[in-house]
Amino acid sequence: MAEEHYLELSENPVQFEHASSVNNVFFDEANKQVFAVRSGGATGVVVKGPDDKCSVAFRMDDKGEVKCIKFSIGNKILAVQRTLKSVDFINFIPDYPHTEFTQECKTKNANILGFCWTSWNETVFITDQGIEFYQVFPDKRSLKLLKSQSINVNWYQYCPETAVILLSTTVQGNFLQPFAFRVRFFFMVTMIRM
Repeated sequence: MAEEHYLELSENPVQFEHASSVNNVFFDEANKQVFAVRSGGATGVVVKGPDDKCSVAFRMDDKGEVKCIKFSIGNKILAVQRTLKSVDFINFIPDYPHTEFTQECKTKNANILGFCWTSWNETVFITDQGIEFYQVFPDKRSLKLLKSQSINVNWYQYCPETAVILLSTTVQGNFLQPFAFRVRFFFMVTMIRM
């Protein structure tokens, strides 16, 4: 009889500095990267992935507490959420300036719960009032709103392998609204009642 495993740990685990009062740790589910963000003066960031070629370290200006940080697919653009209203972007494309540019959510009075990269230059802001799908233009240092959907959101979960976002949309938490993404389009799928 073959052994059955429910959990198997890697022989080469990703090691990073533990979370503390000066060090925050984030996980990017799409790129499978761990971000260790050390603040104080200039913000030092160490990014480690499942193999050594994914590792990178850099500094950025300390502009406040980091709430979320993720690279786009292929590590071309870094997105950093520091406030409930906007996300900052930094180019990591060779020959492009590393200057930051910012995008505020378009929905009035909405708070950003988080964001997900659906391709190297497309991102989705998940707000408490819906989702906003953007195309990022790193050469112009700007974003273009492609589509948005108003819907109450309590929490969300993103699956990068299928490019599907599940939104919890009711106070009781018994309805899930899936959104499937393809390049430049998203589709609202039938609501699931739990």
